[in-house]
Amino acid sequence: MSSAAVRKSRQDHLRGPDAANWPRLAAFFVIIAILAARPLMSETFEHTSVSFIEESGTGPTPAATMLMDALLLAASAIGLSGIRRWTRTSRITAASIGLLLIAVIISSCLADNKRLALNAGASFLVGITAAAALVRLMSSRWMVSIAVAAMLASGAATAWKCMAWRWFEFDETRLNWQANKQRLIERGIDVESPIIHNFEARLGSGESSGYLSHPNITGSLLMMWLLPAAGLLIVWLARTFRRRDRQSAEAALILLALCGALTVGLWLTGSNGALVGLAAGGVMMMVIGIAGRRIAARTGLIVAILTGGYLAVIAAATVYGTSKGTLPHSSLAFRWHYWTAAAKSIGEAPLTGVGRENFAAAYMLHKPAESPEE
Repeated sequence: MSSAAVRKSRQDHLRGPDAANWPRLAAFFVIIAILAARPLMSETFEHTSVSFIEESGTGPTPAATMLMDALLLAASAIGLSGIRRWTRTSRITAASIGLLLIAVIISSCLADNKRLALNAGASFLVGITAAAALVRLMSSRWMVSIAVAAMLASGAATAWKCMAWRWFEFDETRLNWQANKQRLIERGIDVESPIIHNFEARLGSGESSGYLSHPNITGSLLMMWLLPAAGLLIVWLARTFRRRDRQSAEAALILLALCGALTVGLWLTGSNGALVGLAAGGVMMMVIGIAGRRIAARTGLIVAILTGGYLAVIAAATVYGTSKGTLPHSSLAFRWHYWTAAAKSIGEAPLTGVGRENFAAAYMLHKPAESPEE
């Protein structure tokens, strides 16, 4: 290829939005906007309220979740339309989504609350479909830049929320709860009930959950934001030392501050699983950086190795748990109780499972006596 052709190819790759293709551009921006906003909302599929907190209202409603899912589905349909050539990856993706759809239908039919189960399952499928559409829509580098910037902006907002909770909001929330608890006692409400005990344990831990319902979920998201931010920081640091220009140095400083904020936010969630994931992701990034071309040439082998490693970890945990009757650390111990109870319940419905929202009854039937989770 001539140098002129190479320059033209690069210009095409970096070109701005094509006004003639506005439906796909609109779909791209809708998907990016919703995916960037969702981590900043505590979503739900049913009306919720905290019964023992006065004036708690109805809690979050499913209306916003369902609206965003509908918009995502419409934008994804535009993004996936017009596929003229089905590659092997496209066929595998379509088959996987189809199998997940079948699983959602089966589990929803067996659920006690079928509407709730269907809403949750549909949202899961819409998210996967949106990810596939986004990959197909991002045909230019500027699109990738916008997607990364939007996601990292969500990460920065979440990290700030975690820090604000721990440094400013935690003490105020704890004092308000203590005053409210005294009013509950005066009304004759049993403040030693399991639900209040679990609420106080979570509040007393000081673990930050950002805008979401659980610190582990927030920790996992912060971990996934931190990894690409760290990768970009390495790239811009390399450019700074190689080119010694001011723009590269400014970008590196901004990314350094962002990585610091994400790290502090992740630490404040207290999520051990997210920290393990961060370490594993960091190792994988280094391996990809060192042997990226070799990995790209042997994708099938790499997938087989990763799958084998994943199954080996499961097998090791199973052998350890079976021999010891538990797993190390309380966080893994109650998960072992979940898994063993689930294994016993599979025998009762091996083909279909027990259905969404029905595991509580199966768990209470099969859980060990020492398990405190009610």
